[in-house]
Amino acid sequence: MAREDLVLSQPFIDEVVGAFALEGPIRGTFQPDPQTLNVYLEEGAITVDLTTGAAVFEGVRPRWLLREANILHLNEPRSLWTWIADAFAVALAFLALSGLFMIKGRKGITGRGAWLTAAGVAVPLVFLLLYL
Repeated sequence: MAREDLVLSQPFIDEVVGAFALEGPIRGTFQPDPQTLNVYLEEGAITVDLTTGAAVFEGVRPRWLLREANILHLNEPRSLWTWIADAFAVALAFLALSGLFMIKGRKGITGRGAWLTAAGVAVPLVFLLLYL
């Protein structure tokens, strides 16, 4: 059996995970180069240096408030939260559009505000065209 086959074999990966006494399911593996193996778990990731045999575990633990904010950002609750987020988006759009017409004259939408509004529309459009 070739070394590459041994490295990516399930018994070898189970042995690496067992060395850290981790019991969570293996989410995946990745070999970015011939000397390195990454094993991804629920609790974190193990990086194995295949030339020396050294392995490092990087644990992941949820941070207070950031985890909850990310749950809302990804819209995991669905149902009512979708309506709340949509209403907030409409309120922000109204706030942005009404702000365009509050200042009159040279500094308003017919003067300097036109250039600022054009820049505010152009920047997202440029990125949209670059990444589509």
